[in-house]
Amino acid sequence: MIRAYLVHLLRLALGVMFLFSGLVKIRLPYQFLAIVCDYRVFGPRQSAIVAASIPWMEIGIGLCLLSRLLVPGAFLLAGALGAVFVALVGSAVYRQMNIKCGCFLSNDNISAATVLRSSLVLVAAMIGLVLSLRQSRTSAAG
Repeated sequence: MIRAYLVHLLRLALGVMFLFSGLVKIRLPYQFLAIVCDYRVFGPRQSAIVAASIPWMEIGIGLCLLSRLLVPGAFLLAGALGAVFVALVGSAVYRQMNIKCGCFLSNDNISAATVLRSSLVLVAAMIGLVLSLRQSRTSAAG
């Protein structure tokens, strides 16, 4: 019973977060592209592809989580995006870069707190994945 409530809570919280994040980035695509370029991980062409793809992936994840469609897969993709983002932000913090986070296109510069916040999203997605898989197995067996 508690597992079902936790999955529901994680699904709604991450669903809203990813949907909102993607919509904000779609409204301001050039601002998001500039933030992607600031991380200095990709070249110009690859940065444009990443900046064009990430918002739609976030919207898809958010919609799947909110509509209960392909929930384990949405949690898995949320975790994968979270892991990549934690690695990118961690790398930028390590390189002492003075750049914007890119989270909801806020003006906050990256810091160790950004890595921690992003890690919490990653952990929440992985907990949601494990619990949703267990929940689907239990309902399939029962």
